[in-house]
Amino acid sequence: MSEMKHSTMTRKEQHIQGVWTAALTPLHADLSPDTDLLLEHCHRLLASGCNGVVLLGTTGEANSFSLKERMQIVNAVGQADIASEKCIIGTGCCSFSDTMELSQYALDRGFHQLLILPPFYYKEIQQDGLLEYFNLLLNKIRTPELKILYYHFPKLTGITISKEFISKLNGKYPHNFIGIKDSSGDWAHMQELCHSFPGFQIFAGSEEFLLSIMKNGGAGCISATTNITGTLAVEVYKKWQGSEGKVLQEKLTGIRKAIAGFPLIPALKTIMAVIHNDNRWLTLRPPHVLLTQDEQLKLLAVMKTVGIGQNLF
Repeated sequence: MSEMKHSTMTRKEQHIQGVWTAALTPLHADLSPDTDLLLEHCHRLLASGCNGVVLLGTTGEANSFSLKERMQIVNAVGQADIASEKCIIGTGCCSFSDTMELSQYALDRGFHQLLILPPFYYKEIQQDGLLEYFNLLLNKIRTPELKILYYHFPKLTGITISKEFISKLNGKYPHNFIGIKDSSGDWAHMQELCHSFPGFQIFAGSEEFLLSIMKNGGAGCISATTNITGTLAVEVYKKWQGSEGKVLQEKLTGIRKAIAGFPLIPALKTIMAVIHNDNRWLTLRPPHVLLTQDEQLKLLAVMKTVGIGQNLF
């Protein structure tokens, strides 16, 4: 399939684009959210060139937090000097009521860009049920300012957000549903969405696909590993049209694949602790656990081999 070039009009319409980091959530020793360190991390990511941060996603351990704790995080970021347009808040919960309440809470604090995971406990649900879930949400929260990105992560949710599903909801709410984070790892699915919905903001869930998705009309990536590779990913995004972009992408993909050989969240928090000499990053909520000593040694060797920590921040 031929590459789709971005038009100037498409670029102007895509107000959410580029490299967005699915931010880690640092924790205190008592496992409560460390919002001070989180804000420090968000500032550092934005200063490194990342276009924005996504809070309370999978990487942020959102589903290990209560609704009250998630609200605490949203409130802390809302009171900080971080522009709301630089933030996307993950508000998808198993419970419709929790999703609605958290979404409204984020909106009330000026965050209009939401990443919504579908209700993920019941498997093999009908598409009509999923449509009704989002219909109810939009009927309860009536504001043209609400901008939703679907969160497609079938490995964890057991739910496929199909082209047909997107077409139905986009046709009904064209100003509210603006894009998707596709964490399926299925490039054919991402490419199909790019070509089926020109102008819709298709984000790869891994920077491994950043160059490819840009060449096919996508918006960029929302990725866990850009917690540490943000600067490099931004360079790929800026130079995707030139020959240098391919070279940078190969390096970026190599780092992503190297880290993927370890449990992702524990590995990223370990790397953060090493890079910033800050053991506050070494706290995880169960069921996540720290890497074993053997895994830590292997990770340190990988970091040295692929250059993690060298001009990545």
